[in-house]
Amino acid sequence: MPTAHAAVSATDPKGLGRIGYEIGSGSQLIWLGTQVPGTQTGGLVAYCIQGGKPAPASADQVISVATLDTSTPRVSGLELTTPQMAYLLDKYKDSKDPAVQSALSLLVHANFEEDSTGSTVYSDPSAQNVVSDILKIVRANAPQIETQAQAYVAEAKASAAVGYQPGGVTGDTLRKGDVHGIGVTNQAGTYISGIPMTVTLTGPAKFDATGSQTWTGSSQSTPMTLSWSATGNGTVDGIIKYKGSRKTLTKLVNGTVQDTLTYGNPGVGDPEETLVALPSWTVTYDFQPMGTSQLAKISDTGSFTDTFDAVSDPSYGGGKWLNLDGTQTPVPVIYTATAYYVGDTPPAQSGTVPAGATKIGSVDVVAKGPGKLTATFKADKSGFATVVWSVTKSAQPADVQPYIHADWADAYGIHAETTSYRRSVEIDSTMTIRETKSGTYLVDDLFVTGFPADHPDFAGDGYFVADQKVMKQSLLFFPEGQPVTEANKANAEVIATVDVPAKNGFYASVGATDFKVKQDAAGNIPGTYVFVTSFAGDDRVKPFTSSVEDKHEQFAITRTMPKLQTTATDTVDGDKQIKAEPNQSITDKVCDVNKTLIPGKEYEIVTTLYLQDGTPLLGEDGKPVTVTSKFTPKTADECANVTIRFDASKLAGKSVVVFEDVKRDGQTIATHHDVNDKAQTVSVVETPKPVAHAALAITGSSMPFVGAASGSLLALGLGLLKLRRKQLA
Repeated sequence: MPTAHAAVSATDPKGLGRIGYEIGSGSQLIWLGTQVPGTQTGGLVAYCIQGGKPAPASADQVISVATLDTSTPRVSGLELTTPQMAYLLDKYKDSKDPAVQSALSLLVHANFEEDSTGSTVYSDPSAQNVVSDILKIVRANAPQIETQAQAYVAEAKASAAVGYQPGGVTGDTLRKGDVHGIGVTNQAGTYISGIPMTVTLTGPAKFDATGSQTWTGSSQSTPMTLSWSATGNGTVDGIIKYKGSRKTLTKLVNGTVQDTLTYGNPGVGDPEETLVALPSWTVTYDFQPMGTSQLAKISDTGSFTDTFDAVSDPSYGGGKWLNLDGTQTPVPVIYTATAYYVGDTPPAQSGTVPAGATKIGSVDVVAKGPGKLTATFKADKSGFATVVWSVTKSAQPADVQPYIHADWADAYGIHAETTSYRRSVEIDSTMTIRETKSGTYLVDDLFVTGFPADHPDFAGDGYFVADQKVMKQSLLFFPEGQPVTEANKANAEVIATVDVPAKNGFYASVGATDFKVKQDAAGNIPGTYVFVTSFAGDDRVKPFTSSVEDKHEQFAITRTMPKLQTTATDTVDGDKQIKAEPNQSITDKVCDVNKTLIPGKEYEIVTTLYLQDGTPLLGEDGKPVTVTSKFTPKTADECANVTIRFDASKLAGKSVVVFEDVKRDGQTIATHHDVNDKAQTVSVVETPKPVAHAALAITGSSMPFVGAASGSLLALGLGLLKLRRKQLA
């Protein structure tokens, strides 16, 4: 409170309880301070803006209320904008210090003074003249008031909020980030501290500092940064609420006495809170690893590799594969690939693995971000196999689990994840020669195994194709001089081809009318005939083609060929009958009537037993009864004797025929296959039962029989003796 000048008094001359100073004396007397508050000021003090008129006795003596949003500075060094003036009036509104209120009153006059039209004090009632007069009185009597007003101007310019910064966001689409660059700036664009503010988030995020969606504090002298963490996936919005001063002031118009200015009674459009929206952003709290794979459709080795594309589910969390917090390193995810054996038919697709499914194996593979993974398996048996990929959240490392949304597994039996380890068909075969009046025919016996039990009934499922229905049986002819080799197969002539069911089983005497030895005017054309069995393959069975180098499937013809004459008899007594008992044997005498055998050359004689209906006689092992013998003739017409043992206990009433094949150097050069040849045939007869004899009497009743028998023998002897003597005479 000034004391150096007697012309300055803190006493309200009107006794209205106003706060300020009365300055000057005589006609140069002014009041710098507050005016009486009232309902029109919202209970706050008012300040005079017409110094050439008398002060109102009450703030309620008004005829209208207006809002001032601009100032009219009239004193150099005391210039303020409306928001800056509002800042000072808000900050010091409760001050009871007359020095404070007189300085504020001076600033109101210097920036908001209006003409004092109708003034009885000033001949020139213009606002500029009135302000100049007020300033002259202050400088003459209380210059410290101007000095304090100048200090308030500096404070307002440094502290009055002019700009409310909306800030920015880092971490879009991430789990963590920050809101930065928020705060309040003054007229110079400098950040100011101390402004109360609240930042509120809506959406799946929270502030790290509070653990909630709200942060409350005050502005700082530098841009502020608040870190956040996602709590889910989605869009986050934010609002910054700044608690500040008004940007306008309220003018109370009296019409008779002074108009006044007050911070109170604000307009609806000028709240003391400023709301600034943050930019919206997207957060990703976790992601859902998933993927698709492509397995080779066919495997012929049992080994198969599934190639998997690991991705983040595009329908969850924006489909972004997250990085570890604060790094550029993608979250590592453990995928498990499990292969299952299905069987001979493709699996039915299902959402889960069937109970009891046979597991081939499992492989864990780490995906270091989206990309390709591989898993290799080895099946130990043929058939279909399918692979299921999965992610188990609880199986991930503890620090990775929060990034994973949930467990995931693809379906069981997906076509693209199913492979066929194809079966290998096995065919045992033997060629048979049939001599007829019109020439030599060739037929083949086939023993087929290896097909699936239901082959060829699989009709396909839209991905795996249907079974091939037939195999092909072809007769090839290599002319004499052409090597019978796979390498030379292209030079062989295909005599004919027939279809054979692509099914397991025994196929006897596979032949055709075209399977006939080629002839010319001189007879059979020399060369080698070979049966070749082939299967084109399908999605369940590998392709197969028998080799032309298989000696069992070759029949060689030369111009001079042995002609076999054979005789089959009971080994025991040499007749054409054997007993229907086990361990019987037939001796087959094999001769070449053409006498083409080479003395000292080893031949191979293959004898096979057939029933008279043409079907092979099978032994206990389920295979035809066959004996292979080596024979080296001493002369061109020497015959060979071959003994064939077999079980005839179940053949009573049937006939057994012996078929003969003679081979030289592994190739068949002569055959004798004729079920109607009696010389090759032996009949099987029932073993006769023992004849029952009458028992002799226990008493001597046998004696007359003996006597009678003796008498008869004696008479017979005498008769023979007489006859002999008669012949001699």
